[in-house]
Amino acid sequence: PVTVTYDVADASMVTLALYDALGRKAAQLTQATLGPGRRHALLPVSALPAGAYYLRLTSGSRNDILRVVLQR
Repeated sequence: PVTVTYDVADASMVTLALYDALGRKAAQLTQATLGPGRRHALLPVSALPAGAYYLRLTSGSRNDILRVVLQR
């Protein structure tokens, strides 16, 4: 697995999920109410086929998307 590090600014519901190129959810990494601070989640890359994915972090009013490419 690969470790994903992210920051939570304020206490809020945090969702961190990985989606494939077609928008289907490939993995749910975090879905919990968290306080502020630096957090870590494991991305299960060994269970996923090679290809383009999108990592989406939602926390309060924050909504970030990061493109991830897995190569074998």
